[in-house]
Amino acid sequence: MALGPDGDLVVAAVESGDLTIARHDGADGNLRWTRRLRMDPFQPRLATPIRFASDGNVLIAASGSRTSRLERRPLTVAKLDRTLGGLIWQASVAAPDDSHADLAGLLEMPGGDVVVAYDH
Repeated sequence: MALGPDGDLVVAAVESGDLTIARHDGADGNLRWTRRLRMDPFQPRLATPIRFASDGNVLIAASGSRTSRLERRPLTVAKLDRTLGGLIWQASVAAPDDSHADLAGLLEMPGGDVVVAYDH
């Protein structure tokens, strides 16, 4: 959950194998938009704190469950349009070779690059 610069509230939850993100009006709680991100081929299990990019758009990252002990844990990062929730970009990578890697943070750098931190 995160409070946006305009007072809106953005929340995320794992639902039916997808990551669901919703933005609510900060004044009255009305739903502004909802976006479901398909996380194939893995099931999301954890989302980092939501961040707002310098342009006001929404940044979120999630880690997924491995399907076998031999696989590395997948991580995905996405940027969503602040107005309508449209997907601007999404990228997925495998976590370092550590079966306990969990997302720890998400940060936008001054030039716009996005950094994801993890615990292991």
